[in-house]
Amino acid sequence: MKSFAPCKKNSPLELLRQAVRRLREKKISEPQAEAEFLLAEVLKVPRHAWHLNPQKTLTRNQAKLFYRLTGLRRRRIPLGHLTRRAYFMGLELEATPDTFLPRPETEELVSLALKLPQNRAGTLSLDIKILDLGTGSGCIAVALAKFLPRACVDAIDTSPPALAVAKRNGLRHAVSDRIRFFPDGLATQDLTARFDLIVTNPPYLSAADLQEAEPEVLRDPRLALYGGKTGTEVFEGWMDRYALTLKRGGWWLTEMGAFQGPKIRRIFQKHGFQNICIQKDLSGFNRFTYGRY
Repeated sequence: MKSFAPCKKNSPLELLRQAVRRLREKKISEPQAEAEFLLAEVLKVPRHAWHLNPQKTLTRNQAKLFYRLTGLRRRRIPLGHLTRRAYFMGLELEATPDTFLPRPETEELVSLALKLPQNRAGTLSLDIKILDLGTGSGCIAVALAKFLPRACVDAIDTSPPALAVAKRNGLRHAVSDRIRFFPDGLATQDLTARFDLIVTNPPYLSAADLQEAEPEVLRDPRLALYGGKTGTEVFEGWMDRYALTLKRGGWWLTEMGAFQGPKIRRIFQKHGFQNICIQKDLSGFNRFTYGRY
């Protein structure tokens, strides 16, 4: 990495231009936005707040830190790992290399989940019990608890460091009293017909997918990425184990790979689900499957 060289009294505008150029050289998809996020991180202000005083110069230490963070982003370390935060459904969450960084598609998953637990009158059932498998940062569990203020959520993950992050995110948004966090392994024999809704974003990359994944993706924990040889084995295992925990008439909603729809549908059918639907994401890819038990 090149050594830091100060420029024009370390003005934010000049440092930002330099950072955008350096990120663009490495084909970072949104260099302007990402450079602004990194600058805000260094200045400890909201992303656009520095515009209010663009003539204020950075200290030499601040400028050096900004240069170093830009260099790490050039090495394809995800922005969320550098800032230790992610934004999901309007909520700021802690993010670390121990957790899968939330993607926009998973926001769509939660938005769809909010529409599913309805009674016959079409109104939202408030007192519902939800299971979030593979909670990671807790983004799904926290968002559902936040937007359904009388819902209770059980959230499971096999990674103790990820669960620790999820618990802190629950506390951050004052919903930890309605979320129970578990290491993998609820005693499913005691949970028959407990949940109204199961929401899952399983690891769904296949072995071939991993070979072609972007460098930023591979910075996420492998446990959160690799779904088995074809990418659906982890989900099928979850379905085998947890389908019976749904109440009759309850819903299971899952995110999936763009070409996994036919196999995921068969897994739903195998377990007796009805009203199975495959839905596209905003990019036009088949991304979600849900069914009624």
